[in-house]
This record gives sequence, C-alpha cells and structure tokens, in this order.
Amino acid sequence: MEPRYLGAALGIALAIALYFVDAALRARGSGGLGAYWLLLFVLPGALAGAIAHRRGLPDDVEKEGALAGLTTAHFVAALVVASLIEGVLTIDWTQYAAQVGEQIAEGVKAAIVPATAIAGIATLVIIYVGCVMASWLGAAAYEGYAGIVGRRAQAERSS
Repeated sequence: MEPRYLGAALGIALAIALYFVDAALRARGSGGLGAYWLLLFVLPGALAGAIAHRRGLPDDVEKEGALAGLTTAHFVAALVVASLIEGVLTIDWTQYAAQVGEQIAEGVKAAIVPATAIAGIATLVIIYVGCVMASWLGAAAYEGYAGIVGRRAQAERSS
C-alpha cells in the first residue's frame, strides 16, 4: 500500500474523531474544540513521510505527505459539504417565520442557498489548502528529523 494512503487513513480517522469530540463537547454546552487541534493534521504527512523514507524512497517523502493531505482533504470536504446540506435542509421555515416574520423569512429562504454555496466554496478552499499544507509540513518535519538522526548516526559510525 502506498504511504499516502496509510497517512490518509490516519487523517480520516483524525477527522472523524475530532468531528465527534467537537459535537459531544458542543452538546454538553462547551465551545467545542479549539482551532489548535487542527495542528494534528500534520500527523498524516509525517506518517506517510516516515513510511516512504523507511521504504527507501527519500525523494518522495514530501510528495507522499502532501498526497496524504490531499486524500484526507477529499474526505473532510465531503463531510463538511454533507453537514452544510443537512443544515440547510433541516431548517424549520414555519417556526423561523413565526419568530422573525413572514417577509424576513422569505428573504432569508431566498438567500440561503447562494450564501451556503459561497460559504461552502470558501470552506473547501480552506480545507484543501489546510490539509495539504499541514501534511506536507508534517512530512518535511519528519524529513528534517530523519536527516538530523541520519547525520548523527553516520558521524558516530565514522568516529
């Protein structure tokens, strides 16, 4: 199996875990997970990079990390798009109209699809750039670490 797919499996598992933990925290009245938890998305790239390096593909470490992030981003994007669609489809327009008035409710109803589409596109861009860059950084960090450890081991052997 390619290193990118093993890294992506970790990324998908992270996405699912973070999604459920955030939902559970919000259900209990908390503010949910902080944005700093997204830093965990360097791990798929680090894993893919480590596997590529151990398989003797040192030139592919960063590429495999970035591809792990891209594959992870596909899953996360599907999750977010499904959530946006579900959110729009579950609005109780009758209850909303009773709260704000019929005219305002009709205006919001007319604007919700274009607004959701714009928000969705912007979110997808952030997801893809974020996942790919985070995984690439994870792979680059692993490559730097492996280089330092490798030079140290080589220096010990030659002395």
